Amino acid sequence: MPSQIIDVIPVTIAKNELISLLYVYIRFSEREKKLSSDLESFENKLKNHQEYFRNIVGKTSAGIIITDEEGIIQFINEAGEQIFLRKKSELLCTPFGVIHENEIKKEIDIVRKNGDVGIGELTTVKTEWKGKPAKLILINDITDHKQMQEKLDHARLKALESDRLKTAFLANMSHEIRTPLNGILGFSQFLTQENITDMRKKSIPKLLKPAEIIYSTL
Repeated sequence: MPSQIIDVIPVTIAKNELISLLYVYIRFSEREKKLSSDLESFENKLKNHQEYFRNIVGKTSAGIIITDEEGIIQFINEAGEQIFLRKKSELLCTPFGVIHENEIKKEIDIVRKNGDVGIGELTTVKTEWKGKPAKLILINDITDHKQMQEKLDHARLKALESDRLKTAFLANMSHEIRTPLNGILGFSQFLTQENITDMRKKSIPKLLKPAEIIYSTL
């Protein structure tokens, strides 16, 4: 390549202009440092918020699920994995189901990986995930609570049935006992009016008193 001659034109900068350029450069450097510091501060705050979020969702016993508007799972915490007995990798990007706007809180069946079916209390709120509309779903496993409630209800119904049978039994026994007692009392009173020996008359109250006590009890 042949050599070329390039004209070099000297540029003279006045002293005042040089000072102005230096001032602009310093201001620009200071602004750049401030922006860098602000960015670092923002990144630290974001990191702290992310760590705070991870601590909350990691320690809570409630299952936390985030789905997009189509009901596809975008996030699930460890408690959610334990509730469904499935790993996160098995649940992410799978359909959870579309939650209707009016379904804020309800009970759902929890189908676990081993085939067991539990009961979950589901609460839904609107949120955003990565800048897009999403649903935040909280699931509390209330299977044990429901089973205990069913046992208590069964025991209560059993106690009510036992009381009903007891009342019916006592009413029937009262009728069965009153009938012969009426005969005993009537016959005893009849004997007091007959001409019998004084010794026998003294024995009649001994028969009447127990019979009257039993009759009044019934």
